[in-house]
Amino acid sequence: MHIIARAGFAVNGLLHLIMGSIAFAVAFGQEGTANHDGALEQLSGGPIGGLLLWGAVGGLWGLAVFQLLTGFVIRGGGREAWAARSKPLARSLAYIGLGFLAFRFAIMGSPKHSEAQDISAQLLAMPSGQWIVAAVGLGIGIGGIVFVVMGFRQRFLDDIDTSRTPVLWAGRVFGTTGYIAKGVAIIAIGVLFCIAAYQADPEEAAGLDGALASLRDLTAGNIVLSIVALGFIFFGLYCFVRAKWERLEKPARKLR
Repeated sequence: MHIIARAGFAVNGLLHLIMGSIAFAVAFGQEGTANHDGALEQLSGGPIGGLLLWGAVGGLWGLAVFQLLTGFVIRGGGREAWAARSKPLARSLAYIGLGFLAFRFAIMGSPKHSEAQDISAQLLAMPSGQWIVAAVGLGIGIGGIVFVVMGFRQRFLDDIDTSRTPVLWAGRVFGTTGYIAKGVAIIAIGVLFCIAAYQADPEEAAGLDGALASLRDLTAGNIVLSIVALGFIFFGLYCFVRAKWERLEKPARKLR
């Protein structure tokens, strides 16, 4: 499980490196889908693209299973135990989702429509749909703020073995920049959902690629998007640091 988990971190890092490179291209006017689907499409190119896709599925879902097991071995019912358990369990849900994207891409290929717009259209058609979409946008925005705060507080350093100075330096630089950049992009997605709710127009909602495109449309947007793209690349490098030096040897423990 340790080997599979480290492979999963490496897969996540590779996807973010590709997403960052696509975002750089978008920043300077080139076409590209700077999200996980775009990264998976790039990954699938070449003679062994199918093999890489299925390897990504196995790595991400294997990492999700490892995070689930990590959460379940923490025993106890106190507040500290629940807080310690919630972190790996929440991560497992994220990796399950990423693995599902890779699995769907391996089976069906790239989606033809924007999922964010499809979801917002379905929600807007429901009673009180505008409020629901606004709540979704607010939740996404809060998630982005959490990423930014994590980047500034550098609590992610607790997850890796920082006994070596180069590892500490790499984790601090790559992790801080990466978390903040991802947070900015996620906040932009939340803002677009809120705009879609206000205007009752699902076309205004967008996923990561649309959020990055909206950043490009700002004043000096190509510079802003280039910084975010660099942050995605740094986050990918941080994932590689985790793949090598993540603290995986966590014995079962009872917390009061």
